[in-house]
Amino acid sequence: MNKKIAIVFAGLGILVIAGAIWTMRSVPLPAIFQVVFETRREGNDVVLYKISRQGEKEISEKTGLKVTYDWNPDFIVDIHIVVSPDQKLAVFNKWSESHYGQVIYVSNIDGSNMRQIAKQEAPEGNGELNDETIRWVDEVNITYKENSIICEADCGTEPSSRETIYQVNTITEQKTILSQKDL
Repeated sequence: MNKKIAIVFAGLGILVIAGAIWTMRSVPLPAIFQVVFETRREGNDVVLYKISRQGEKEISEKTGLKVTYDWNPDFIVDIHIVVSPDQKLAVFNKWSESHYGQVIYVSNIDGSNMRQIAKQEAPEGNGELNDETIRWVDEVNITYKENSIICEADCGTEPSSRETIYQVNTITEQKTILSQKDL
């Protein structure tokens, strides 16, 4: 038992010496640093914020990306913004009155260079783009899921539904079906 106590004290002594040597270098000990992104609703906009945490200190700043709701009284579409793994780009969904469905955009994290990269394939009323499934696969590609209603002939029989998972290259805008299954 005395050996265990001596080892613990010896270990504490090494830590104290290491701390003293670190202090003599006059360099602060590394702090825990974390960056996360969150969206906030501000009036008719969804705004992307960068939240930096260093120890107990939290700094919140707007990135510059702001997505305005385009209201359609028939369809309320939530806007989801997803930041790329390298934190340089963001993708988000938005209602398009001209397309009468959802579209997906990509932009720089500050909101610049915004462009449409994909649109909902199933016509509204016959399906939906599941905005909560938009994910970055890597720093270039995203995936998302659509559900659609399949109707044989005049839909006299019970319609079935289909789930399709797409992958989209955010640079070339090439859209590929990854999987498709009837439910």
